[in-house]
Amino acid sequence: MSANRVHTVKDKVFCEDTSIERSNILKTQKVNSPAYKRKSSPTHLANETEKELSGCSSFIRINDNKALSEHNSPNEKLEYTSDQNQVEIEKFEVMEAKGNSCISYILSPVTTVTTFYSYNKGVIFKLSGILFTIGIVVYTVIACFWNFSRAIPLLVFCSLFVAYIFYAEVQKHFGEAIWKFFRPCYNYLNHYIHLIKLLFIICIPLGLIVWIILEISKKPLRIISCLGYLIFLFGMFYTSKYPKRVVWRPVFLGLFIQICLGVLILRTKVGFLAFRLTGDFVAKFLSYIDVGSKFVFGANFKEHFFAFKVLAIVLYTGAFLSIPYRFGAMQWIISKFAWLMQISLHTTAPESLVAAGNIFVGQSESPLLIRPYFADLTTSEVHAVMTTGMATISGSVLGAFISFGLQPAYLIAACVMDAPCALAISKLVYPETKRSQFLTKEGLKVKQKVHHNVMAAITAGAAQAIPLVLNIAGNLIATLSILAVTNGFLKWFGGLLDYPHFSFEGICSYVLLPVSFLMGVKWDDCFKAAELVGTKIFLNEFIAYGSLGEMIKLRDSGIVPKIQPDTGVVNWVDEHTEAIVTYALCGFANFGSIGILLGSLLSIAPQRQSELVKLVLRALVAAVFTNILNGCVAGFLYIPQPIVCDRMLATTNWTYTEPGRLFECCSSTISSNLNSSVATNCCNSFNWTDTGYTLNCSSLSG
Repeated sequence: MSANRVHTVKDKVFCEDTSIERSNILKTQKVNSPAYKRKSSPTHLANETEKELSGCSSFIRINDNKALSEHNSPNEKLEYTSDQNQVEIEKFEVMEAKGNSCISYILSPVTTVTTFYSYNKGVIFKLSGILFTIGIVVYTVIACFWNFSRAIPLLVFCSLFVAYIFYAEVQKHFGEAIWKFFRPCYNYLNHYIHLIKLLFIICIPLGLIVWIILEISKKPLRIISCLGYLIFLFGMFYTSKYPKRVVWRPVFLGLFIQICLGVLILRTKVGFLAFRLTGDFVAKFLSYIDVGSKFVFGANFKEHFFAFKVLAIVLYTGAFLSIPYRFGAMQWIISKFAWLMQISLHTTAPESLVAAGNIFVGQSESPLLIRPYFADLTTSEVHAVMTTGMATISGSVLGAFISFGLQPAYLIAACVMDAPCALAISKLVYPETKRSQFLTKEGLKVKQKVHHNVMAAITAGAAQAIPLVLNIAGNLIATLSILAVTNGFLKWFGGLLDYPHFSFEGICSYVLLPVSFLMGVKWDDCFKAAELVGTKIFLNEFIAYGSLGEMIKLRDSGIVPKIQPDTGVVNWVDEHTEAIVTYALCGFANFGSIGILLGSLLSIAPQRQSELVKLVLRALVAAVFTNILNGCVAGFLYIPQPIVCDRMLATTNWTYTEPGRLFECCSSTISSNLNSSVATNCCNSFNWTDTGYTLNCSSLSG
């Protein structure tokens, strides 16, 4: 052919001149090959293509399907037709080619920067990380010198961040060398591992027994919580599915970790301070929801406190938790918690992962972490997934419970203690009878959530929290209405025999009275504590925690009697009972959660429906007693804390105030000389004569 033409077949360009056809086909395939593109910049590829086309005066585009079918013919020859119905001819003028070259020249700086970034992306990220770390450390040091007490949260965050960076770099560059160095020591210890286990099995129980005896000698009433703990454990073992096949390592170690966490939080000053500061930080963090609620619902949104404050917190925390998911931080934290539980309790990877996930997310979301593996779980593993889901609470509703006025430190501690205890009770109630497929660490891979940016993650988190908010609101409306109907009927039924106080709460208080007593609750508060536990089990934890929050407000006001004089009804509970009940209520273990949990699991594995339905009631009982065991630990380890005096001392209406509580508040005020007017009121506005307390007012006489 006399004229040179260029053909494009699936982005391949060929000159029509048959004398150079084969050569140009090979060259064009080279230019368009992935390997060539990786080695060449966009500008270089454009130049190569321009050289290939320099001998062609016009271009021709062939119908793709026909060209491809002909190209794949046995003769492997590329043929084309110039028929107007099959061939679209495009002629490009020389000026248009020059214009394209001009545009390429203008865009060359952008192309250069893009190419430089793609080739040096790793170095840029590392350099940015190093500069960011240095900047954070320098700023933290300056802030500590400026005002140390104010910089403590930043110091804790910076320390954890730097520790993680250091660990990651050491693991990456020196992990193999460190392992080789310590391998002989590991092999030596592994040779005597049976002896080490024997010493551990002997020493730990003996140490616990000695410590318990010493604690009981200081405060004999603690023996009730201790006995209750043992009685509940024996009951779980006695009702176990396969009591003869219980593997005791996860049971004992799970309970041991639970008790150690309780000691750390309730008995050590450092542990209690750390959790209290964490709780204060969470409470401060949750206070910012008021800005959004005020903007949407108006300045008086707190008049509808639950709808516009509590439920709004669920949306807020759901959206916020999506941010660490976006960057993989939450997945990393959950994986590390799961790894710790797996190596310590010797539980399998999926059940450890779900137990760790339940510390942060809810019972509906945590099974999604093991969606690819759920169909292959053993029955015992499925039972563990269900038990840990109902025995814990999610991070989103944690904020809602804190807004009720409960102690944030107690709630956060209960969330952490629930996970290992739930695994222990699950393996006691439904022991493993089969060999799991997930005994190795490989099962700990967590699927990453893909969001294009932070705003997309926030939007997705808020959208995912909306069904939860609606579910909470709908359940509360339904359960409270049904409770009112039930109480109305019971009031009428009891009124037939002149007993109008007959109610659902009263029935719960009598049925669960032994449980509350064995947790260590004082007798005066036993009925009220049993009522709250029953409300949580048969209705839900929101109603129970809401009632407890109201009792705390009445107690701290200082103007409401503990026992109503005319009816004998207990209006509030003391701080000791508050701690026990807060731990005992911290979980989704109620009959309403059965439907939520089954709906979530059946969406993952519908083929296991009959098995899930059979397991759910046993898992519910195991979850209930997981929370009750936490209450026993709190009752045994509790140390009296200073009472809240602000609201009590803000008034002088102390007619129904408990003399012992008022004496403690007034004594601390007088000894500290913080407020002379309040101290004067304490001495002059209350008659201490018949109370058995003597207030030292001599320091105010001058």
